[in-house]
Amino acid sequence: MATVTGYTAARMKQIEDSAIIDGDIVGDNLILKRFDTVEINAGNIRGPQGIQGPPGQTPASFTTAQRDALTGGELWAGRFIYNSTTLRLEWYTGTTWQEVNKIETHGVSEILMTETTTSTTYANLATIGPSVTVLTGTKALLIITAFLNCVSANVSCNVSIAISGATTRPPIDEASLYLFSPIAGPAIVASHAYIVTGLTPGLNTFILKYKQVGGSATFAHRRISVVDMGS
Repeated sequence: MATVTGYTAARMKQIEDSAIIDGDIVGDNLILKRFDTVEINAGNIRGPQGIQGPPGQTPASFTTAQRDALTGGELWAGRFIYNSTTLRLEWYTGTTWQEVNKIETHGVSEILMTETTTSTTYANLATIGPSVTVLTGTKALLIITAFLNCVSANVSCNVSIAISGATTRPPIDEASLYLFSPIAGPAIVASHAYIVTGLTPGLNTFILKYKQVGGSATFAHRRISVVDMGS
């Protein structure tokens, strides 16, 4: 151990008294305490306070019957409510109400029945969907599968995906299942997997849409799978 020499008793007492032995935060300042009980204000140690955001909102309360009667400006994709019938928090996907605790980052939906369309633009079949609502980042893996049947000759038929919710995108041919036949009757079961990018992070709903050109087309075993791929 080193030995200090050459200091007077008074100097040693001065060194001892000036030693920092404690500290505390008072308001925004750091107050240091010396051995001799003298306090030293070391200055402001807090950064600037951020701008206070808007206060949170309490979801409106509705019975299931009242909820289902909401229309117009009372109903929008992303609205949260408290369902006093089921005692659950719910949110509106843009097409249906869903319980908050059922929000997923992946999902699968399937409709087996056979249905026909003569629409030349993307539209719903008699049984809408299938659709999946998931919480995504900016990209997601989409897998669609369907039975496609060209009922008429020289008909093309397409199955594509529309997106709503945080992101709004129409169905496009470039991302569709496609079949063309110069004769009536040919059918296939096809699948298509691709990663969609540029999504707005949040709750996104993916739904299958259908069209044909040239006559009529039939679809069955319609299936959609969505997996969040992050950002």
